[in-house]
Amino acid sequence: MNTLSEYQDFLLKRASQNHTYIAYSLMSFVVKNNMKVNNLQDELACDSDSLLKLALCRRLAFGDSNFQQGIQQIAGYTGIDATKLASLLKRIAMQSSFSQVSKGSTLTLYSFVAAARERKAPTDSSQLSDDK
Repeated sequence: MNTLSEYQDFLLKRASQNHTYIAYSLMSFVVKNNMKVNNLQDELACDSDSLLKLALCRRLAFGDSNFQQGIQQIAGYTGIDATKLASLLKRIAMQSSFSQVSKGSTLTLYSFVAAARERKAPTDSSQLSDDK
């Protein structure tokens, strides 16, 4: 896999300092796990251009009802497999949640559940009633 150019490296480092970009989450994950950026490329089975595109996307809110749609949109834009991308972003969210708890931050149980899995809303009224 090819490496980042000097310009791409600059963009990645700059975006990784702003929490609104996925780069922030990716770089935090890399640092906490003593990894290299190339490890992310291997895990996502992507090249450096795709990784850069991913890094420059806005972070997704894991409790948001549009999370799955956002994953699909980013996957289409970057060419990264949606399942691998969702799995990595959820792992990053879980690690971040546990890290915040260990630092004394207050998180609700919902934060953990939302990061661990996507919950689909019932599509019709028959799914809302209890089975009796």
